[in-house]
Amino acid sequence: MLGLHKRISHTHTRVLDVVDAIQETQLELKLKSMRVKQAQRQLAKMHAVHEMQLKRLVHKDLVHLERQDSLVDKFTSSTRMTTKIGHENELLEDKVTALEGSIDRLLEQYEEALHTHSVSMRQLQSEHDSLRKVDNELETIQDVDDVFEDLKYILLHHKPEKKFCLKSKHLTLDTLTLDHLQAMKEVAAAHLPLKLHSVNVTLQKRVYSTPCRRATVAQLPVYRLTPLEQLEFDALGVLSSSS
Repeated sequence: MLGLHKRISHTHTRVLDVVDAIQETQLELKLKSMRVKQAQRQLAKMHAVHEMQLKRLVHKDLVHLERQDSLVDKFTSSTRMTTKIGHENELLEDKVTALEGSIDRLLEQYEEALHTHSVSMRQLQSEHDSLRKVDNELETIQDVDDVFEDLKYILLHHKPEKKFCLKSKHLTLDTLTLDHLQAMKEVAAAHLPLKLHSVNVTLQKRVYSTPCRRATVAQLPVYRLTPLEQLEFDALGVLSSSS
């Protein structure tokens, strides 16, 4: 994934560089166009000046061959300059066409990279969705076994910084034992179906709040117990505390 992100970032940088190059080329084209227009204006002015000079020479009968040759040379030079600028414009147009082709190829590569990235993300999401999660709805004995397996795992492998009370004044993760879990499991199995409530618990300085396996402690709905069952349930904590 990191390599794919780097490729996408590199392709994006190249696209930005190509865009900058196009902008610079467009600016150069504008400058060349201004030069062409300026040359055309100069050429028009020179034509006007030439016509006025020729009229004056004809009118005064002072036409000299040398002066006429000089004017022809200037006109030829101006025409040559105009032709050169036109050729440069054609070369710039060829460069712009080549840059547009490069941009199209880069965009195709970028789209392919995005498609590959989206496919990878969908695969990762599918794998994530396929992971086994603890459901808050307990309907079968297997659901109860799964939840209490997680509780047993947490009880045996973690020392939470926060105390966690299961609707009881006495039972916390500090006093909870495997015997308590077995008794709670039997109570839960006798009251199916049940709806559990997720709570936040700090495990090894990490707070888990999503209902994922090994990361959520489910809160038993002991409010469904009878008063006698509630007393028996609390008595487990009293015995554990006194011991």
